[in-house]
Amino acid sequence: MQTTAIKVHLVDDQHLVRAGLASLLALDKRIQVSGESVDGQAFLECYQQGNVDADVILLDVRMPRLDGIGVLQALAKYHAPPCLILTTFNDSDILFRAIEHNAKGFMLKDASLEELVAGIIALSQGGSVLQQALKEAVMAKQRSVVTPQVQGLTAREQQILQLICAGYANKEIAAKLHKAPGTIRNAVSTILAKLEVRDRTQATIKAIELGLYCAANTPSD
Repeated sequence: MQTTAIKVHLVDDQHLVRAGLASLLALDKRIQVSGESVDGQAFLECYQQGNVDADVILLDVRMPRLDGIGVLQALAKYHAPPCLILTTFNDSDILFRAIEHNAKGFMLKDASLEELVAGIIALSQGGSVLQQALKEAVMAKQRSVVTPQVQGLTAREQQILQLICAGYANKEIAAKLHKAPGTIRNAVSTILAKLEVRDRTQATIKAIELGLYCAANTPSD
């Protein structure tokens, strides 16, 4: 059970967007906006000075001086909090670039409060999130692309992959499949190795690209 609020730092060059997000997130007691930055460069300077106290970073993509992708690249050498990309653009190319540079989540700015809070909580627990509209954008782009099938995933690994793609954390997967958390953790590591990806977010993208993910196949309780 969550006992302390998740600290979130907002990075967006539009004051109205930051104010709107702060007001929206204030409606949920599980979230605390702990800081704001006016663009990527301001955030990076603040972070390097040790003045960012956050569990999750909400990061805009298109900003002056230093954009969201640039921030992700700069943060690669640090043990930084997970970044949730927020954008008005339903652009799978930007999504792929963000994921390549270790973004842990990607959502459109018109996401509901429930979606946004769920995404923040997922990232704070070591999970990932990819909004359904963006999953559909990726699938639409990949329909005309011929990709090799991944060999070697067992039935159980495919089942776990469906849950990873749906945004479940390891503890949630363990509870749903009635397995020990350590068993699931080992299985996830094996899945990442077989897919030749670095993390759960990249695994989600790879699964969508290869046609391995279908929401209808997500195991139910």
